[in-house]
Amino acid sequence: LMGAYDIFEIVVTGKGALRIAGEPGVPERVLHARNVEIGMAPDGTTVTSLIARDQVVLDLPGTKGQPSKSVSSNALVASGAPGKGLTAATFTDEVQYRETGGTPPVKREVTARTLDTALNGGLGDIREARFAGNVRLRDPNGGTAANAPNMRYDVPTGQVELTGAPGEVVPRVVTEQI
Repeated sequence: LMGAYDIFEIVVTGKGALRIAGEPGVPERVLHARNVEIGMAPDGTTVTSLIARDQVVLDLPGTKGQPSKSVSSNALVASGAPGKGLTAATFTDEVQYRETGGTPPVKREVTARTLDTALNGGLGDIREARFAGNVRLRDPNGGTAANAPNMRYDVPTGQVELTGAPGEVVPRVVTEQI
């Protein structure tokens, strides 16, 4: 087929992988899922919505000494705006977040019911991660283990904030560093 076409939505069904190109010199990110729906801005190149269901895995290779990240869950809903790309993503149902490698090397794992992320224009750039529901953090390299109802993780700085509410389980941290 020859000619120009406007693409506003892409639907992929069946087990597959969506490879997301990055800036030059940045490894591609990969989204695996059984079903993916992608909404596009009128420019036909900017992703403004993404829904993935069933066996969702987002693999984000580390760059410039940063650890690689992997998020798995049973559902992902991401949204954004034309000209900005994706600005928020929510992973739900059996969330597992992992960071490995980097300089210095890390090995962290967080499990929770949900993960809300603030993005810098795409799935490959998570600025902040907010975990909710029976959150468990394990960092064997740092000798740390924590449990809490909620956790906020500032990804660029590595700062973690554990919170709860009256009547909920009190956040608990065990670490070799204190």
